[in-house]
Amino acid sequence: MQNRVEINENNPKVYLAVYGTLRTGRGNWDHFLKNKSKFLGTYQTAPSYTMHTNGSYPIVVDKGETPITYELMEVEEANVVERIHGLEGCTSGIPGNPKNWYDIKRIHNDEHPDKEIYMYMMHEHPNLKIIESGNFNDN
Repeated sequence: MQNRVEINENNPKVYLAVYGTLRTGRGNWDHFLKNKSKFLGTYQTAPSYTMHTNGSYPIVVDKGETPITYELMEVEEANVVERIHGLEGCTSGIPGNPKNWYDIKRIHNDEHPDKEIYMYMMHEHPNLKIIESGNFNDN
């Protein structure tokens, strides 16, 4: 099993790829990340995913052919990472843990190849509207 995604003495920063309500200007960004993170830019993943929505929040599935638009956030406060794990149903913070509602998975960013960047995803979530563009702001 992989290491827990957290801030500690060996890992002073966590890089999160946020694609829904945690993006700048959205409700959860105000509550969880505003003045508590550093915005590093807007990017797209490789075309390997599918974005679903129930109307109020998105769900990314680790299967598909769509690039996901996300904002890269640098977080240096352990309690902020822990609160986001809770919001995302990933309280274990451990990639691949079967108890996670959303899993936390490492993704690659060509402009930041040296950073360990993590995105919350589900294994499968059928029967919801698909956002073809992979950008929740298009919803």
